[in-house]
Amino acid sequence: MGRIKGFVQLAAGRVLSLAMPRLAADVASGCESPSVNPRIVRAIRKSQARRAARSGDVETLQKLQFGKWSDPHSVELYDLYKDRFESWFLNGPQYEMVDWIKAAVDRAPPRRLVEVGCGDGRVVAHLAERFPSIEKLIGIDLNCGIIERNRRTFADKAPRLQFVSGDAVEWLAANPLSGTLLLSNGGVLEYFAPDVLKRLFMDLADSGAASIAAIEPFDPSHDLGRDPASHPFGSELSFSHNYRALVEEAGFSVQRTREADFGGAHWMFLFADHAQALARPAMFGT
Repeated sequence: MGRIKGFVQLAAGRVLSLAMPRLAADVASGCESPSVNPRIVRAIRKSQARRAARSGDVETLQKLQFGKWSDPHSVELYDLYKDRFESWFLNGPQYEMVDWIKAAVDRAPPRRLVEVGCGDGRVVAHLAERFPSIEKLIGIDLNCGIIERNRRTFADKAPRLQFVSGDAVEWLAANPLSGTLLLSNGGVLEYFAPDVLKRLFMDLADSGAASIAAIEPFDPSHDLGRDPASHPFGSELSFSHNYRALVEEAGFSVQRTREADFGGAHWMFLFADHAQALARPAMFGT
């Protein structure tokens, strides 16, 4: 049934793109009007994403992925996944990453924790309570609506906990700080084109001592030992990245990884330190 629904949506997207070329161009550039029926926009965007993936146009594919999450109508997607905070994070497999972060904080607390793709803000707010030694925590998300809601919801935790609407790569490049811990939890970096993700890691490394904590899905058929490249995969046509290869290319040292299956996806857990942070004692046993 899911495949049939997806096929119908793709076919509808192609027809709508031909029937409404101006709207299709606006969707491709991320400039569609919020007054347009969101189902029409989603169908067109999905069709364009399939075409971009087939042609290897990763720049357009990322633009469409970012457009999906920055769309004003997409606030409802965050609400659709709200149960994951309890079932996947707080009482689920993702909480193991909190233990990995604790090991790093116990050795040398980061000055700043930045969550990329913070969604409804509950994860970064929880970490603010769990780790009082971290000076500042920042949640970044493309969606202006969810960020405005987070600011209202967690107003009592400001200014230590802040929320920023925008592109995380651009924000981090404009706000470098040695002692940054970058967090992506539950599928965020999968939407970044390979070269953009490389730039993110390089900029983070250039800022000085830094760490990366990531829980990201990837294609289980992706041979990480032999294939360092990134490939579109899955129904969303997000990117299956070789995270170890990417962070090591940027000068990070991987401290710990593991793979897990939950929520119908195959996941990579990864914690890495930049070389400048490795002067402190090792966090994990060999």
